[in-house]
Amino acid sequence: MGSERLNLINIENNMQSSSYLNNEGLMDNSSAAVKLYGYLLAKGLGNPRKVVLSKLSTIRIGGEAILAQAGSIKELEKIIQAAQSHACRAVIVGGGSNTLYPDTCLKALAISLTGELAQIEIKTEAGLDENQVLVKVGAGLGLGRLLQEAANEGLSGLEFLAGIPGTVGGAVCGNAGAAGGSISDKIESIFLHEYCEGEKEIFKGDFQPGYRTMGLDLKDGEIVITAVTFKLEKKDPQAVRSAMAERIRERSLCQPKEPSLGCFFLNPKGISAGMLIDQCHLKDLAYERALISNLHANFIINNSNAKAFDVCELANIVRSLVYKHHKIILEPEVKIWDDYGRDIGLKTFQIVT
Repeated sequence: MGSERLNLINIENNMQSSSYLNNEGLMDNSSAAVKLYGYLLAKGLGNPRKVVLSKLSTIRIGGEAILAQAGSIKELEKIIQAAQSHACRAVIVGGGSNTLYPDTCLKALAISLTGELAQIEIKTEAGLDENQVLVKVGAGLGLGRLLQEAANEGLSGLEFLAGIPGTVGGAVCGNAGAAGGSISDKIESIFLHEYCEGEKEIFKGDFQPGYRTMGLDLKDGEIVITAVTFKLEKKDPQAVRSAMAERIRERSLCQPKEPSLGCFFLNPKGISAGMLIDQCHLKDLAYERALISNLHANFIINNSNAKAFDVCELANIVRSLVYKHHKIILEPEVKIWDDYGRDIGLKTFQIVT
């Protein structure tokens, strides 16, 4: 970076410290989440357990958390009710492929969707073409598992998503896409659950998908995507498998294998964020253990025991340099959680030369 001097405003990230940790860096037994854990355990609800979020993240970063499993709408409602009665925020965790978890313990209750909320149901209905089917998929199902089942059944339409990690719910929430396609292209309806309001199904026209957004107001996590219905086409299973294999091969040639969250920044309209970063010669730029990939400049990788703080610092340095050279502000595609599981984004930055 030569003689440039970067002044990053509010550079201290609140992920770096928390009163939630005791002197040994372990969970504080007086916290609402830990008390809730004891309650759920006593009630036999949600199979709660203590986890390390780094083991549930594709970038291998994250502190301790209490995780409960909701296997049905009824169980989800009971877990959320218990969390509210304990004044504890509840957040849904999926495949950990698009969320940077905090380094410290999570003060919210993490909930994963399993059982009935991670199943596949293939339906045929009147009004569909002979070669079309509707597939209802639980939001907790892994995207890879969905594609595997689609290939086995000879159902085409989602091949472009092959190789993308995460859950169906996360992919729908962020309108995941690749190779010119978006998951919203194949969606017929989305099932949403709001506490005390129950589950409802919304259809095309009720939401306005865009680039990396489904256009849904989830009220800061109060509304949960529980399932989605896709319209797919019947094809030869081998043709579907071949298309998926080719997409995975293409991704392997241009994306790093090291732990990451995929593309970190959104592409500005009509421009590749990776190209802008590359034009600033930032590949291999590091902050502590976080590193810009030398294969794809829009990937920040964990180069051995990186912290969320390191990733955020590196991301802000990249943003400041891209702005300096291109006068374009890059915005994160990934969610950056604080201790309560709220997406806080990146801090404001300023360049001083």
